[in-house]
Amino acid sequence: MRIVIAADHGGFELKGKIKEYLAKKNIEVVDVGAFEYDPKSNYSDFVLPLVKQVRKDGAFGIVACRTGNGPAMMANKFKGIRAAVCVNEKHAYLAREHNDANVICLGGDMMTPEETQKAIDVFLGTPFGGGRHIPRIGAFEDLGEE
Repeated sequence: MRIVIAADHGGFELKGKIKEYLAKKNIEVVDVGAFEYDPKSNYSDFVLPLVKQVRKDGAFGIVACRTGNGPAMMANKFKGIRAAVCVNEKHAYLAREHNDANVICLGGDMMTPEETQKAIDVFLGTPFGGGRHIPRIGAFEDLGEE
């Protein structure tokens, strides 16, 4: 499994903890930035590289900032991306099972590292449920920027 990860200053510390956690699980991580803490960094600088890599690889993405909201809004502007803010395991489960989310957006100010790990595990381990959920995915799949 390959995960693309990004963070701005608000999620930089959390991103480091996530990378360590995924390494222990032998999951390959592609880090698209930020590569050093900079209080002036913005998620907008890192979401586009993440989106491009997720679409290229068919991988999952993880974005961390303070709340997860901004990266989710930006990522969802692009075709093939279904980004969801997840603040707990149930959010992560439903984002995958009902909405086939491929990017999880996490808030460094919203969750502990342990809660984050649990949400990531659920997100990565939950298959898309298909069935009655397929029409809703199809309804927005062709929307968004190239």
